[in-house]
Amino acid sequence: VAEQDPYKGSAEYYERLSRRYDARNFNVAAGGSQKKNPVVPIVCINLLRNGEGKSECILVQHFEESVNFIRASGRLPSTRIILINYDWHARVKMKGEQQTIEGLWRHLKAPTISVGITEGDYLPSRQRIGNCRGEVICTDEFEGAFCLRSRQRGVLRFNCADSLDRTNAASYFGALQVFVEQCRRLGISLDSDL
Repeated sequence: VAEQDPYKGSAEYYERLSRRYDARNFNVAAGGSQKKNPVVPIVCINLLRNGEGKSECILVQHFEESVNFIRASGRLPSTRIILINYDWHARVKMKGEQQTIEGLWRHLKAPTISVGITEGDYLPSRQRIGNCRGEVICTDEFEGAFCLRSRQRGVLRFNCADSLDRTNAASYFGALQVFVEQCRRLGISLDSDL
């Protein structure tokens, strides 16, 4: 960790995320389901080992300090950075994989819902753009257009030191819950064999 201004790069990173997901930057019409919430939730799920005497504790401490520094700086007034410490290894050891996964989802459910999902329709013909009640996306690369009713308005990001296993597992189980919600919104039942 740098001696001078150690969290400068972190602030710039969160500023980029905030700009990317700020609903005020989107042109979703009032007829869509998008709420122009001025607060951008950035949810950091920290998978580092944070038990006493664990080698990753110093990283947990610096991660917490960097988030506190960014919050205190006032540089992101429209952003809410949420830090969830979830020691994957300790939980697997204490409760087993199944309960660790279920516990992770309990922590992720509310933030996932608050972040939202980008959803809309593909219009095969641009002649139907006038019927769109939302943001229209079209380029010369494809014939039709997309009509977005809502946009994702925040992000969940997983943090781990050097373990892609932990990051990939947590990302997978988090994404699986988003997939279930997408299917629900599309009217696709995952309980049937059809």
